[in-house]
Amino acid sequence: MQPERPSDSGFSLIEVLVALAITSVIAMLVFSSLTGQLRQADAVRSSTEKLFQNESARRLLDAIVSQTVPAWADEPDKAFQGTPQEVYAVAAVSLFETTPKLQKYSLSLTNRGLSSVLTVRTDEGSWEMGGISENAEFRFLGNDGAWYANWPLKAPVNASLTDLERYFANQGLPRMICVWNTQGDHVEGYEVALEDSQVLPARIRDVAGPTP
Repeated sequence: MQPERPSDSGFSLIEVLVALAITSVIAMLVFSSLTGQLRQADAVRSSTEKLFQNESARRLLDAIVSQTVPAWADEPDKAFQGTPQEVYAVAAVSLFETTPKLQKYSLSLTNRGLSSVLTVRTDEGSWEMGGISENAEFRFLGNDGAWYANWPLKAPVNASLTDLERYFANQGLPRMICVWNTQGDHVEGYEVALEDSQVLPARIRDVAGPTP
């Protein structure tokens, strides 16, 4: 009777290669899953930051534009001027101080390829707001409920009674400013109501004229 040969200890080369292959596949699956989760987290964070920025921009725009004040006739540099691409006015507001102050501000729409950027400039700084269509323009709501591309309205010449009524009804500041989509012919966003849209009362010096 011959003695039994001891069995070889350890794994064969094929078994090691198979184990390495299985380990590699598992590692790739785990890495792919982690990468997907990180991308999803980045997308959520980016979306959240964008929403926060848009909301902050809306609040900033509303805080400034809503406090627009009318100007006296002898202060043309403070008078409200609005076109489809730009707005110039004065507001009684301060973004960093507790006491409001009169300061000039401007709004502008700049086309940048497939979208537009709304820029707000004040004495205290400037800010940009994106996500606006390339066909965006400013529009101004009159007291007659109609939207106008320019403000103030020009005095009509040889106009009808209806045109005269429209002109005199829309003196002073507009009731609201918005960003208008010209392609879809509708309000796109950033509607801001002006709190003070009344015409300034006549002053004694304006009625009496210059003193001798």
